[in-house]
Amino acid sequence: MMLRELFVSLCLLVVLFAPLALVLNFALRRLTRMATFWLVLLPLVGTVVLTPLLLWAGIKIVTYYPDREFDAEQWREKLRKRYEFTQDLVESKRLVGRTRADVLRQLGPPEFSPATGDRVGWNAGNSRRFIVGCQHHFVVYFRNDRCIRTETFCED
Repeated sequence: MMLRELFVSLCLLVVLFAPLALVLNFALRRLTRMATFWLVLLPLVGTVVLTPLLLWAGIKIVTYYPDREFDAEQWREKLRKRYEFTQDLVESKRLVGRTRADVLRQLGPPEFSPATGDRVGWNAGNSRRFIVGCQHHFVVYFRNDRCIRTETFCED
């Protein structure tokens, strides 16, 4: 998924690069009476300076992912925004070692549970990252009725 987002950013950069150079060149020609050398050099320098800034901003916009500290009350209330808490649940390992009953008390009833019973999961909502959106899921794995690990993943 990251490769596709990077490709979209690079395409946007190419689309912005040429018009930016033309706009800078046009503005300099209209506003000043400079020598031809400066009319060529300044738009190129301006474009070379602005392009990395636009690329950086584009990557930040495309890869933005909200990450909030887990709050059980908000988890139950904001069903479509649960993905904002999943990264904290995985990284903090706050559920690891807890009993199944304790995990279900924190997260509420699972939305999907395979027949094997060794894992349960919740839909964590849809996020939209720039143009690309995905459905997030949060899964808790159990062994001997204790949480052994958690994971979050995204389906396109």
